[in-house]
Amino acid sequence: GIKFTAGNVGFGDSIYTLVEFDFPQGAKRLMTDNGISEYFEFKFNNAYYKVLVKEILYFESEKRSIIINMVDGTKYRFYGKMNNVECILCKSQKIDFLRIHHSILVNSRWIKIKRFSEVELIDGTILQISEKKRSQINQQYIKHVVETM
Repeated sequence: GIKFTAGNVGFGDSIYTLVEFDFPQGAKRLMTDNGISEYFEFKFNNAYYKVLVKEILYFESEKRSIIINMVDGTKYRFYGKMNNVECILCKSQKIDFLRIHHSILVNSRWIKIKRFSEVELIDGTILQISEKKRSQINQQYIKHVVETM
């Protein structure tokens, strides 16, 4: 993988701290930029990508790939497992993602309408909630709505 080293870098009137970490092949992680914005990072076809978590509509798994559907309509793909993506995102308390199906993880901030068996996102996408997750998702969504009021 790629290795970054630690140090301070001055640019204009600002000083930025670089932190050392190893970025192994295919790694997915969440990165905070001064506690303001969180990014989801992933690798696909020997290129590294960084997307704002708050701009992710939902993740969907298809065979061994994860597809990231963004608010602006962009789609990204990388190899991975939904359980790993969910674990990375659950470490963040800033944005709630709901696992409405074994293959779908939705950013709750973009849910326009939550029905018993489906959610409709702000862009009109309708996603089915699996039968066994409906009561759990209902409780999680109510909690999310109450906390964001």
